[in-house]
Amino acid sequence: MEGIVAFTSSNGGKTWNSPVTVADINFHLEEGNLRSSPLPSAQIDGAGKVYVVWPDCRFRKSCSANDMVLSTSTDGKTWTKPSRIPIDSVDSKVDHFIPGMGINLATSGNKAQLTVTYYYYPVSNCGNSCQLEVGFTISQDGGKTWTAGKHLAGPMKLDWIAPSDNGQMVTDYISASYTDGKPCGVFAVATPPSGGLLNEAMYTTKDPLLVPADEPRFSSRREKPVAKSHYVRSFYDDDGEVPIPASRQSLKQTFLDQK
Repeated sequence: MEGIVAFTSSNGGKTWNSPVTVADINFHLEEGNLRSSPLPSAQIDGAGKVYVVWPDCRFRKSCSANDMVLSTSTDGKTWTKPSRIPIDSVDSKVDHFIPGMGINLATSGNKAQLTVTYYYYPVSNCGNSCQLEVGFTISQDGGKTWTAGKHLAGPMKLDWIAPSDNGQMVTDYISASYTDGKPCGVFAVATPPSGGLLNEAMYTTKDPLLVPADEPRFSSRREKPVAKSHYVRSFYDDDGEVPIPASRQSLKQTFLDQK
């Protein structure tokens, strides 16, 4: 089992304290041979509180899909237990992964404004017909409550996305940032290839990621973990330390042959 760890410096990075565990990771490996892993995204609010979010399946029966989970710390040493970001219900079939967190630095504590962008499959168990989409959720109270997930882009077929030795790739290319108090997202979007070339690029939205003041907010306060995964991350590299599976090599070669 893998984990999220943190280490701190109090002298501008000249020296660092020993790592501490934020939490174990329970990860549902997505369908569709996507290049992904339980990648975290971290930000700090205006008072110095640290927030870290990552995909995790502990709140889903049999670890059938990932939610986004959140842990916080005021000193980088002691961390809260992971709480589920209620983008949708634990009974949904949605699989969420690869987050990008943004925080309005003019806010903090119980009034901290947070935005999380993420990629997702509307149906986790999608086999060879996975459709990749982009969404976001917002909190106005330091992560206590969140809006339901909002659609940003997609659906995208996985063969529209750039292949790599590790699978179809949007990797960790996603973020959320506040400008003049308004959140914006940056994320990868692919459209059908043309002329033997892929059409995949980074995009943002014309308007900030805002929701109406009366938009319903949801809490996961009483939810408890119900599952553990057996996920072990394998690193496939060109040095040959871990052989690249034939299935991943064939996907890349298929695209090269098409060109």
